[in-house]
Amino acid sequence: AKKQNSVARSSTEAEYRAMASTAAELTWIQFLMKDIGIPIIKVPILYCDNQSSLYMTANPVFHNRSKHIQIDFHYVRERVAQKQLQTKYISTTNQVADLFTKSLSKRTFNHLKTKLSLQQWLSLRGNVNKTDKDESVGEKISNQDMELVIKDCDQIKKAEKSEERERRKFGDQMKISSNLGKNNLAYNKT
Repeated sequence: AKKQNSVARSSTEAEYRAMASTAAELTWIQFLMKDIGIPIIKVPILYCDNQSSLYMTANPVFHNRSKHIQIDFHYVRERVAQKQLQTKYISTTNQVADLFTKSLSKRTFNHLKTKLSLQQWLSLRGNVNKTDKDESVGEKISNQDMELVIKDCDQIKKAEKSEERERRKFGDQMKISSNLGKNNLAYNKT
């Protein structure tokens, strides 16, 4: 979701603008897929939990309540009219985006979290009820692999120290040659 540049007068307008922005992104993705040879089999579906916004996409008539909305936001209406985009209602309890934007009950939060396919969230405290075996993240690394990683890190550190010594040595040589040049000039003047 992108931050909107202007202030919306209602949640309907804000949702409608977001739908227009998403419709433009979908159009770009469709052109990209077409360019790389991936056929678009179905008309994309844009879900929204604001029924008034959905009515605006389906109804091409301008109303007093929506006349202030800029014309470029009616792009979504145009795409729906051309049957290149389909809009459908989705209840708030199934709107995954609400997970990040609304205060939800624990039950709804966990329901939406499973729809995102998120695993158990990590915390700095860790999970005190589980054993270390249950808390591991990713694959276990064998001792032999760990030794190789440590050895590689040591070699990288040695190389960095060597490079730093070379830089200092080169810098010292530059200072010496610079000073010699000044001394030679001073000697030649006298």
